[in-house]
Amino acid sequence: MINHALDKEIRQRAYEMWLHENCPDGLAERHWLAAEHEVTEEYENAAVSRWAAPVEGSRVERKNEAAKTARGRREASNLMIGALSAPLRH
Repeated sequence: MINHALDKEIRQRAYEMWLHENCPDGLAERHWLAAEHEVTEEYENAAVSRWAAPVEGSRVERKNEAAKTARGRREASNLMIGALSAPLRH
């Protein structure tokens, strides 16, 4: 399931990181993964704070679904960050 609002927030945060680092070349993936981690964590925290029995179709239910998506993305992002940070073995 694609959450377009989540993707938009990640893209904006990655862009802000890129600008903050004076627009370096070759770091797009690192910025994306870091932004994805931050934004998905924010989504999860927001949903957890409203975790009452949501009404079908309500904003709370949509946030809870976004949090599930975010959790999966964050876990995948953590795996990618770990793989990118691991030293190369020859």
